[in-house]
Amino acid sequence: MANGLIINTQRNMFPHNFDESLSREQAQQAKADAFYHRQFGATDIVRYTDNTEDHMILQRQDIDLSFIKAGKQYLVSEKFREKDFGDLYLETYSKYPGTKGWMHTNRADLLAYFFPTRMLLINKKKLMTFYHETLTPSVSEAFYAKLYNEYRNRSKIMTQSIRLKGADYKINIIQAFNRTGNSTWHTIGVSIPFELLDVFNVTYRIYPL
Repeated sequence: MANGLIINTQRNMFPHNFDESLSREQAQQAKADAFYHRQFGATDIVRYTDNTEDHMILQRQDIDLSFIKAGKQYLVSEKFREKDFGDLYLETYSKYPGTKGWMHTNRADLLAYFFPTRMLLINKKKLMTFYHETLTPSVSEAFYAKLYNEYRNRSKIMTQSIRLKGADYKINIIQAFNRTGNSTWHTIGVSIPFELLDVFNVTYRIYPL
């Protein structure tokens, strides 16, 4: 299972067809590779998409690809968003409630977060530190349970207020109801405003596409 799936967090939520999302993701990968080469002079781009044991190990660590830049290898987690709402979606549960999401499995150096007209390149290790040490303790598990229990088999967004460093911030708890063949499951995560990256010193750069 690829990690860089297109994330459907449209404000009018519909059941998420996992296979269609995977197909759209694959269509974006060639454009992303061209961007890495053009913007960073990246070489030796390798995508870990084969269902071999070596590739599956990397995928489970939220590593979608690697490339060489200025003689150094970078391990990259790659996400695609269909629309740009000015926020950053972070997956808490890939299958609620039993399987944690990609913010709990990361071994990547960078998060390449693609929107239709721009890309955020984020220091994934700093993002992970912020997520686990600051954000997660302030996001109650009751938020996820409420969303799941009240909107079972539905996609839904629930806005909540949390307090960080003495200030209040609005976040969205997002549940995607996924369907592929006869299988269904719920993915749940948090979307945060970009300002939190600045407030908590999560290093990133924005590139136009």
